[in-house]
Amino acid sequence: MIVAPRVTERTRQLLERAGVDYIDLRGEVRLAIPGRLLIVTRGGKEAPGDYGPDRSGRIVNPFRGKASRIVRALLADPQRWWGVTELAERVGVSAGLSVKTLKTLEGDVYVRRDSDRRVRLADGEALLRRWAAVSESAFRDAGRFASRFPNPDEVTRRLSNRLDSLGVRYAVSRLAAARFIEPYAPARVVDIYVDRDPGDLARTLGLLPVDRGESVRLVRPSDEGVFQFSGEHDTVTCVNPVQLFVDLYNGRGREPDVAERLFENRLREALTYSLSDVVSGEDPIHLRT
Repeated sequence: MIVAPRVTERTRQLLERAGVDYIDLRGEVRLAIPGRLLIVTRGGKEAPGDYGPDRSGRIVNPFRGKASRIVRALLADPQRWWGVTELAERVGVSAGLSVKTLKTLEGDVYVRRDSDRRVRLADGEALLRRWAAVSESAFRDAGRFASRFPNPDEVTRRLSNRLDSLGVRYAVSRLAAARFIEPYAPARVVDIYVDRDPGDLARTLGLLPVDRGESVRLVRPSDEGVFQFSGEHDTVTCVNPVQLFVDLYNGRGREPDVAERLFENRLREALTYSLSDVVSGEDPIHLRT
């Protein structure tokens, strides 16, 4: 049994996986006597994604802003060993931010280091699901528009071709992207990240602003990391599957179900391997985009 001032959600996951009981000063308790007794209580609620500074003042929230680029890169290439500076340069952040973000992830056993201090993903499924759980959908505040074409797949292709011709950086997401990556449910609305103002761009694209009943949603993301590791599918640029999972997970209706199907068919093989496998040196399979 572990007794500590504070047991975080991530620590609870690791202790329960290892079969270790715990008690903390906030009232978090797990006490198991196999075949006889199981006591589990929850104390004060932990704010989602709330990573306060440690004594060195170097902890950051890895799921927000530019720090999330580090998380996305690790999940998109789970087999790769990254140098800290190499990773920072790949995703366009400072070396300092890379160091701080990786320190947080290492403290929660989401990544591990080798003898050269390079880092690699250690618990991919847990990291992806934690990211999804604390994220909010960017498309809630998206610009809403109507297209004169009724078929969503046709709208997706036409808009993609037009955005390419205009030199606009974009990436299709949610069900419209899932149609090209892991077909399961038809899309009613085409959701697209763009690097321009949606209102100005809509006029060029021939889209009509609407208050409801939209067939297209355009959003300029708060961080352009969503465009990183995107891929082309049948001439359409879609977000990386890990970003797609996060977006679908926070959607409505059938979208969370599609997220789980995407995970099972495209992500599980690369991301779900036990910590003991990682320690033993067995390499996971590279994520299929």
